[in-house]
Amino acid sequence: MYCVAMRRLLPLLPPLLVPLALRRSLGDGLPVGWRVDGLAAALLMLTMGLAAVVAVYARRNLGGQRGRRRFTALLGLTVVGLTLLAAGTTLLSIALGWTLSGHAAAELVAHADRPAARRAARRMHRAMLASDVPLWAAVAWAAVAGLPTQVGSAPVAGTAVAGTAVVAALLALAGIPRAALPPAHRWLPETAEAPSPVSALLHAGIVNGGGIVVLRLWPWFSADVPARLILAVAGGVAIAIGTWSAIVRRDVKGTLASSTSAQMGYLALECGAGLPAAALLHLLGHALYKAHAFLSSGEAVPSPAPVRTACMHRPCTARAGPTSVPGSCPSCPCSPSAGTPPGRR
Repeated sequence: MYCVAMRRLLPLLPPLLVPLALRRSLGDGLPVGWRVDGLAAALLMLTMGLAAVVAVYARRNLGGQRGRRRFTALLGLTVVGLTLLAAGTTLLSIALGWTLSGHAAAELVAHADRPAARRAARRMHRAMLASDVPLWAAVAWAAVAGLPTQVGSAPVAGTAVAGTAVVAALLALAGIPRAALPPAHRWLPETAEAPSPVSALLHAGIVNGGGIVVLRLWPWFSADVPARLILAVAGGVAIAIGTWSAIVRRDVKGTLASSTSAQMGYLALECGAGLPAAALLHLLGHALYKAHAFLSSGEAVPSPAPVRTACMHRPCTARAGPTSVPGSCPSCPCSPSAGTPPGRR
């Protein structure tokens, strides 16, 4: 029992140990590490709970398949990235977690090793790269302009206000591909080729990256109207397209993927409207719901209809032929009324 518990908790250890090892080996002056405030605590609880559930589910769902060690390693890297994203101390920490979690999750999509899965993984890599470019441009701009990049720091006054607006706008643009908002929303439905635990991780963790960055750096966005306008417009378009796509799709995973795009649109619209508390509540609730929906998506597949076999009871076949349906003859033992008195049939 102890060994089984340790194997289930193993994917949770890297997110706890890696940031501490970085701080211990590279020093506290390095702008990479983590801090836990109220927001980070809520996001860490979501990340750790999701990682534990996905790890336990994948252990049973993917049992006997090839590449399980690779899957476990990629899952650990993804959770490390999500941990840095949720509790990083600086913009650099958040960017490292953003890039690591996105590309490690893209490799998890290709776990099935089918042509469609590999094609979906390549498309997701391109989408994650499209979100990496503006994010790392924001990191470079903040470093060149000498802006404070500590999480929770308020925008500085004076000449640095324009630089802060540029950083906020770049972060808003980075969140569009990550959250599968139009026009970069087509990669998410293709990830339906991934196993169910990977889909749960994508829809409950990876796509929330844009919302997490906005919430953790909210002092920058609250003072910048153009960045919030970008989020509001992208969110409104995503709501319309995602809702329409969810209605017309017939497959379970495709419908859930379109629904995720629409829900990320609502999240972006809430951030654009200046409602961070509502956005956080929406993020947590949507993550829990989508994780449950994907991990239980197999229950939505209808069971095949029972096959109607021919009745081989001799008296029945003599009167109605060998293709008669069981129970069509009242005197047949296959009939539900067999053995019932004639007056009660």
